[in-house]
Amino acid sequence: MQRLLLFLVVVPVVALPAQTPRFRYDLTNDPPLSPQVRQSVDSARTVSDSVHGCPSRGDTLWTGELRASIPDRWLAASLRPDCGHTALPNAVRRRLRDDPSSLNFYEHVVSGRAKASEAERAKALLMLSWSGDAKYFALLLRVATEQLPGLAPGGDYNASYNAIISLAPYVGGSSKARALIQRQLGPSRSGYARNAAIIALASANDAWSRRMLRASQMTSIDEFILAKVHRALAHAPCPRGSVFVEWFGIEGQDYSKCELPPDYR
Repeated sequence: MQRLLLFLVVVPVVALPAQTPRFRYDLTNDPPLSPQVRQSVDSARTVSDSVHGCPSRGDTLWTGELRASIPDRWLAASLRPDCGHTALPNAVRRRLRDDPSSLNFYEHVVSGRAKASEAERAKALLMLSWSGDAKYFALLLRVATEQLPGLAPGGDYNASYNAIISLAPYVGGSSKARALIQRQLGPSRSGYARNAAIIALASANDAWSRRMLRASQMTSIDEFILAKVHRALAHAPCPRGSVFVEWFGIEGQDYSKCELPPDYR
């Protein structure tokens, strides 16, 4: 569930090259699927939306008009377990990820200025990290240490767990990010802390991260995360500021590659 999510933010202490069109990953288009599979996926999503009370997938005309306000129903839905994340239509996801007004909403939720559950804070933090906006680095760093990484009521990962993983692209240029992630690997840390750190290292997949992964004790890491580590190490190292993003098609295609923020989302 949450393990399938990868989180990305821009390194604030390093000047990254401006993005060029070749790095753009078009959120309006999923990886190519056969018409039969596409119809099946769309049908399943529509049924799921109806069951969980999510906004209609036809309610997306506002996404193409930047002067139109983001409806409150979509902001609220993006923080609910069954409506947010990959359940969001791509056009909605891109607008929520990029729009200053939605990011301001998520920042208020994460910082505690807006009333929200821990599970909602964790999801709002993901939206901030997916934006690729460097100004949220300090907030992510603070949240990563505000509590023990673990589960929020309801079973989703808490904000601190997600924040540790969200530091992945900072590894190449921030000693604070490297030190925080490295501390989570210590023998006194919880299993959740070590898991988050291992995922962050596999996502960063740069030279330092790869050395840390090879030197880390993996006996307590579950098979799902261990498989991700092996795939990252089998892949070429990622350039500075990008991360290793895994994306697999329903029919088995592997679209995994290194991405710059915020293209992977």
